[in-house]
Amino acid sequence: MGLARGAVRAFASVAAGVHLTFAASAQTPTLDEVLARAGRYVTEFERQLSGIVAEEQYVQEVIRFGRGPGRLVNPMRITLRSDLLLVRGRPAAVWVQFRDVFEVDGSSVRDRAERLTELFAANPPSRDAQIRKILAESARYNIGDIERNINVPLLALQFLEPANQPRFRFRRTAATGSGK
Repeated sequence: MGLARGAVRAFASVAAGVHLTFAASAQTPTLDEVLARAGRYVTEFERQLSGIVAEEQYVQEVIRFGRGPGRLVNPMRITLRSDLLLVRGRPAAVWVQFRDVFEVDGSSVRDRAERLTELFAANPPSRDAQIRKILAESARYNIGDIERNINVPLLALQFLEPANQPRFRFRRTAATGSGK
């Protein structure tokens, strides 16, 4: 199972665990209580995960359509094998996911040791500069014609981090019981 799929399952298990916890209680929790519990869970999950390096196989595929129905333009596909880890920044609450690609479409990446030394051993001018370098390196092999560094497995959990929750609007919706 890819780490990205694992993160989605982890996010679903957080939601299911929070739901089961609340289902057992006599009264329905408030949205603030749900968010506080989810935030504590994510914080602990990240703390525990920070000591783990996972190997990831990540397939990226971009399909663009030209003018006219069904006309493909420049379809692209790449398979990356990487070590994926959480790097704790400063302040300590900041987590950065780092994808260290070691194989692209079955070919080894040659400059890996030099890149890692430069990335982690060199003294960057600032914490923000180092984080930007880590994110740029993680996105080095992304395909497509837009630059992005948000295609990391644990992105979904970042919405529930206590420090990030105020940046979003959450709302309670009615449970339908229909499985939708």
